[in-house]
Amino acid sequence: MAVGLGAYSYGIFHVFTHAFFKALLFMGAGALILSLHHEQNIKKMGALKSKMPYLFILMLIATLAISGVPPLSGFFSKDAIVNHLFASGHYDIFALALITSVLTSYYMFRLLFIVFISPSHQEHQLLPQSRLITLTLLVLSVGIVLGGLLNLPLFFGGGESYSIWLNLPDMRYSISHTTELLLLLLNISVSFFGILLAYSHYKDSSSDPYLGRVEIWIQNKFYVDEIYLFIFVKPLGYLSKLIVHIDEQLIDRFIHLLSASYQRLAYYSDNIQNGNIRHYAVYMSVGIVSIFIYLGIKG
Repeated sequence: MAVGLGAYSYGIFHVFTHAFFKALLFMGAGALILSLHHEQNIKKMGALKSKMPYLFILMLIATLAISGVPPLSGFFSKDAIVNHLFASGHYDIFALALITSVLTSYYMFRLLFIVFISPSHQEHQLLPQSRLITLTLLVLSVGIVLGGLLNLPLFFGGGESYSIWLNLPDMRYSISHTTELLLLLLNISVSFFGILLAYSHYKDSSSDPYLGRVEIWIQNKFYVDEIYLFIFVKPLGYLSKLIVHIDEQLIDRFIHLLSASYQRLAYYSDNIQNGNIRHYAVYMSVGIVSIFIYLGIKG
């Protein structure tokens, strides 16, 4: 999205920061699964903060980063893109980015609260966690904490060193410090709103809140599969059947009829070209007589 709007360096920087907290989240989830004897259902987890404090802290850092909470790297990369959207006048995409930010912080902290905070309904016998995994997660967390400093914006006293180093043809827009400050507060607010919403739902229970009719739409994935099936799959299926029918009833029949006519022609030619000299003499006689008759009629 950022690249399509001319914010090339910001988009690449966001991918760069993603490399740290997304990797930590995935590897942290793997470490969690290994410790729980390959259990992958988060609803069967819960209250693991006290049993896995180091993993909780590292996962919390990554979750805060992907939610865009300062001063972690995810905040600086996301804030730059959101500011660019507003400054370039793409207010519709700007609004969608804010909504997406709320959803991201909500579902990520939903995971964190269910796994580590909400009460557990069963006793967990944890396997010891590998020190190599913990060390790897720790290294990634350093990148999460310090990565944003590589492209610190002017508003925070930086010089956007990463963007200058990339030297890409970014489309530059100017906004006032007051506007930038308001956008900063707005970005942080929407992230914390998603976090607080997740906290209110999952601090005491892993059960998802009932959303009425909206929940039906969510459970059915907003009927995207059904719409896709109706618009694309079924029409293409009918078209395929029609093409097969035309191929079998028209094209194949024509080819079979043509081949059958050649077979019949070959059969009659075979009777004529039978190697019998007397038959050939008769054919020649008939031909010569026909020529004389034709010449006699013309003359």
